[in-house]
Amino acid sequence: MVVRVMSDEKDAPHSHDEYEVSTNLLCFLCGEFKTACAMCGLPMHACKVEEKDPRIIAGYRAVADFPDYMVNNQATVRHIQSQRYCMLVRVSKSGGAMINLVKDGKKYTKAAQELRDKAFGVPSD
Repeated sequence: MVVRVMSDEKDAPHSHDEYEVSTNLLCFLCGEFKTACAMCGLPMHACKVEEKDPRIIAGYRAVADFPDYMVNNQATVRHIQSQRYCMLVRVSKSGGAMINLVKDGKKYTKAAQELRDKAFGVPSD
């Protein structure tokens, strides 16, 4: 939606929140329509997604509890800095992949599916 405003009105003092309108532009991070002030055109979109680390590969998301790792929607986990895959350590009783992650010099064994579910916002069972 394009709103044309006369130049006199555009410069007048106003509350941006009062004139907030949805645009037809989608945010590439969160997927929601961006908003703007109808009077002056000021962008007002407050994205709910944090700015992504440029080292994270497309299709991957950062692992919340382990900031040095990223995971994709197929539960493939990689180290962000080295881009190496995290290798399977063992298979859990339920058949899921268990992998080792290092944080602050300490090794943790985690289920790859749980890391994926947290990163992509899938509710756990």
